[in-house]
Amino acid sequence: MNAEAYADLLDRQERGEEPSPEEADAIERLRRIPGLVAEEVEAAGLSAYVNYDADGKVIGLAYDRLWTLLVPLVKRQRDKIDALEARLDALEARLTP
Repeated sequence: MNAEAYADLLDRQERGEEPSPEEADAIERLRRIPGLVAEEVEAAGLSAYVNYDADGKVIGLAYDRLWTLLVPLVKRQRDKIDALEARLDALEARLTP
């Protein structure tokens, strides 16, 4: 179930319509998806990824931006893999007559 379908379902529920069995299953699956705790993300120094209300109270996370934190990690892993491959190539070159 995508966000638009879920929003439509919520609108229909507000009007008193019951979800279909398939929609009810999809809603249950959405409820079981673990997420991050916004306060923990904030405590980790990542307040740029936390949403606040007008009073400064934490209200959620900017999940649409959180993925950007992975870019430097992926780069570091790529660099490490490249270095390990170079070491392996050097070792193989020494062992090959």
